[in-house]
Amino acid sequence: MTTAAAADSLHFDTRRAMPLSVERRPPLHGLDYLMIALVTFAVFTPVIFGRLSPLDDYLMLVRNEHVHAMSWANLVHHWSSPSFRIYMPLPLTVWNVLAVMGLHGDPMQIGDKAMTIWPFKLASVLCHALAASASAWAIAAFVPSRWPAIVGGLIVGLHPLQVESVAWTTGLKDVMCGLFAFLAIGAYARFAIADPKQIYRDRHWLRALLFTVLACASKPTAMTLPAVLLVVDVYLRGGRAHIAKCIESLAPLALPAFLVALIMLGAQNDPDVPRVAIALRPLVVGDSLAFYLGKLVLPHPLLIDYGRNPVYVLEHGSIWWAWIAPAVVFGLILWSRSRRLLLAAALFVIPLAPVSGIIRFDMQQYSTVADHYMYQPLLGVGLAVALAVQLAASHQKMLAVGCVAVLGALAAVTTAEARRWQDMRRLHLDTLAYNPDSAMVAGNLGFIDFARGNYVRSEQWSELALRLNPKNESALTNMSVLAEQRGDYRTAADYLVRILPSHMLQAQTPIQLMRLAARLNDRDLAEKAVRRWLVLEPGNQRAMWVLKNLQAAGAATRRSGAAAPPSTAPAD
Repeated sequence: MTTAAAADSLHFDTRRAMPLSVERRPPLHGLDYLMIALVTFAVFTPVIFGRLSPLDDYLMLVRNEHVHAMSWANLVHHWSSPSFRIYMPLPLTVWNVLAVMGLHGDPMQIGDKAMTIWPFKLASVLCHALAASASAWAIAAFVPSRWPAIVGGLIVGLHPLQVESVAWTTGLKDVMCGLFAFLAIGAYARFAIADPKQIYRDRHWLRALLFTVLACASKPTAMTLPAVLLVVDVYLRGGRAHIAKCIESLAPLALPAFLVALIMLGAQNDPDVPRVAIALRPLVVGDSLAFYLGKLVLPHPLLIDYGRNPVYVLEHGSIWWAWIAPAVVFGLILWSRSRRLLLAAALFVIPLAPVSGIIRFDMQQYSTVADHYMYQPLLGVGLAVALAVQLAASHQKMLAVGCVAVLGALAAVTTAEARRWQDMRRLHLDTLAYNPDSAMVAGNLGFIDFARGNYVRSEQWSELALRLNPKNESALTNMSVLAEQRGDYRTAADYLVRILPSHMLQAQTPIQLMRLAARLNDRDLAEKAVRRWLVLEPGNQRAMWVLKNLQAAGAATRRSGAAAPPSTAPAD
């Protein structure tokens, strides 16, 4: 394709985006997808030998009793309600299977059992390799040439911003959501190109529906997928003349997204999230977009906590001018009059909507921006790069050298970043060097040093975390365990009592508090703990039995006028 022809194909007009004859012949072959997957897998191989992260890995895997055994009760729990304030039943089911399969080794201890870590890591890397190929398949629906789609897919697979989602074990939810979103976009694009008369019997539409459901079951941010598919539909089938067709084909796909949105409506309401005036939220969005554009070009430093929450951007003033960069980029896209660049911009911006700052969400207590939020939006970046490669197709030698250089640099940086995730302590110390006010990182360092047996250093990190944030749960838990080791059961219990109101509380904390109450002969404290346990797990038979016995002991004590220990605290 000549430069003039490529430029003409990118120009804005009211015709279809490209000839149907081109679109009906996917430009990529099976070996192309295999090559993308293998290259991506090779670059992310260091992740397989990594460790668990305190960033929810222990909370969602090690301490989550619902993934320790495969049962109908656990499956119902995964699919019936949000876990850890996130609706992600599909990743939880995958972890459940992996946990059961891996209950035979060391070093990840689960009660009296142990399981290996590498199957979880391998699942993340394999899923990401498939997602890279799926992104190339989606891009191929909009770029009628083979190599641009391949380069675009490799951009999605190899960019360093993807490391957090893959290396963070519980980041599998982001990777799975991205994988199925890419497949849904690719399938729906081919459905829109074919424009069949019988919509609900078309194989591409059925695949799009299936992948949309799976994406929504992977992570709630997939609720934006119908909006993305709407843009794809308008781009490929036109505007007003196809409104009826658009509604007919998208309504069933919007249903799972709507249900997930309803489930999450009351879940993300942590009172510790900073409140920002509605009038200022578009500026917060502008700051977030500017941050991500900067990281796309220069992915350094990559941190697990950027500390860029609404309070920070307001205090430092960046909120007032950061929006200029994304505004300029969007203005240039409009000036180019390229429908495909507009599509790429939509693929980038729409998935970020729920986590851009326009609405409040839990992570904002730490930072509005995070690397793993960029997993799905990178499809838009891949498409933009593919369009640039297509435009420069006439300069084949220079283009080949440039692509190899860029992809090689990305692969090198990504490999180094993946290796950095093998050492959790170093990863956290690097973040603290850039963000010394991160209570989350300080608390996690306390957890890491405690696990290594360095209790003095663990206490120092935990104290720092509590100075930065008196509600830091990791630090409070560390301090409680350290106090219990010293035999100071009252102080240990006081730390746990401070965790009880937490929105992220798990049953292990009330149970541990009940054990301490038994040592302290404090029946009121035990009853307070078990009632909180029942709030977390209504109908739990064990908790109801403990409460019944506590109440019976209390009644007996009142009748006899003597004190009685809370001997009904659970023994295990």
